[in-house]
Amino acid sequence: MRKYLLAAVAAAAITSPAMARDGAGYLGIDLGPMLVEDIAIDIETAAGTNFNDYAIGDHKIGYDAAVSAGYDFGAVRAEAELAYKRAGHDEYIVNGVAVDGDGRTTSMSIMGNLLLDFGDDDGWQGSVGGGVGLARTRVTIEGDRISDVGLAWQLLAGIRYPVSDNVDFGLKYRLYNHKLEESLSLADFGLGTADIDGRFRSHSLLASLTFN
Repeated sequence: MRKYLLAAVAAAAITSPAMARDGAGYLGIDLGPMLVEDIAIDIETAAGTNFNDYAIGDHKIGYDAAVSAGYDFGAVRAEAELAYKRAGHDEYIVNGVAVDGDGRTTSMSIMGNLLLDFGDDDGWQGSVGGGVGLARTRVTIEGDRISDVGLAWQLLAGIRYPVSDNVDFGLKYRLYNHKLEESLSLADFGLGTADIDGRFRSHSLLASLTFN
């Protein structure tokens, strides 16, 4: 009888998913497609001339990649994240007319995230949260570049499931926002210095692996 009991316990230990990870550190990798909202750019020149709603219309589907390291306190996780996003331009809107685009937009960020977990660690688990940090976004059009470094924020929601004692697989949604504010020389156009006002906002669906 004892032999059968030990065999049952061993089988359960082998086949059951990972148990609670509370009070443990982890590393994460995220990768997936990204959609970028239209970027409207308002230009105010030193001479007082305004150009409103010049836009990078459609972006091509881009990608979003990130690595993170954090600590699971139980119901709350805190993590640091380094991410890179890139999408090509499909068209531009100039004076209300759409023209083909051949540039790109990239954004690199380092964020601090705080996530609230719910569900059992030995099964499906969900999380919601957000983060703030520093980002550098570059908009490149025919060799000309708008580049800005500043505060960025994001909202996160996801689900995950343990596939082994030390690895979780999950899906994550990310809403990311970085405001663009920069002074740019438009001397080639006879306009002097201009102030750029716009934003980079993206939506990503990411596959994630977490190593506990």
